[in-house]
Amino acid sequence: MTQTSSAINANKEAVEAIFSILDEQGRMRKWLATRLGISKSALWNYERGIRAMPQDVFDRACKILNAPSSIASTQIPVSRPGRKSFSQKSSAKKGA
Repeated sequence: MTQTSSAINANKEAVEAIFSILDEQGRMRKWLATRLGISKSALWNYERGIRAMPQDVFDRACKILNAPSSIASTQIPVSRPGRKSFSQKSSAKKGA
């Protein structure tokens, strides 16, 4: 498994844990999105892995849901295949 695929799997597992807790509490996605200050579609994209959930959103979700420390202490990787970070794009432009 490559480092990128490991990062994606770790992100997916952490995000799945958030939605599992949400379901266990009997809460709706709209409820969490409202408390996070994000749109329902953004939350949907995070849940389905279309976009990586940013660490700050993950941390706030953990706090809102009173996630166990084993989940809340997770540092989620944000790298995704085929996507360059802003700094990688900037470096590529400088070299052009």
